[in-house]
Amino acid sequence: MEHTRDNQQKKITASKVERDELYLYSLKKMADNNINSNESPLTGLYGIKAFFYQSNELMKKNPDKRFAVIRMDIYHFKTVNEFCGRQEGDKLLKYISELFQRYIGEYAVAGHLRADIFTLCTKFEDEQQLIDISKDIKKEIDSYEIS
Repeated sequence: MEHTRDNQQKKITASKVERDELYLYSLKKMADNNINSNESPLTGLYGIKAFFYQSNELMKKNPDKRFAVIRMDIYHFKTVNEFCGRQEGDKLLKYISELFQRYIGEYAVAGHLRADIFTLCTKFEDEQQLIDISKDIKKEIDSYEIS
């Protein structure tokens, strides 16, 4: 009798684990399917929720790697919109997103969090590598010519 009760308990526990795993799998699938709807329509980069979700997934899948987030706030971007027009501002945002897209890969994701804020979550070996990425992007932005 005791043996039968143990077997029933194991079946109930296994069934609950399977349900929980199926539920988590379903949630992950929904998140993966919705991720593209969380991209900025202008830049094609992840929006804030998708960026943090993808960054978290990236770090969880690679616990042996070091990651950092680079955040860039485009100084006085509002001035471009005010003096050159929104269309020119949008061109600049697209250009900046292309700069960030250069770094997207197996160990990096990029996001356009809002108006003038861009982010990159990337694997790095040393801090100089992060400084170099930031300087390269800044240099390219500084060289952008507004028409």
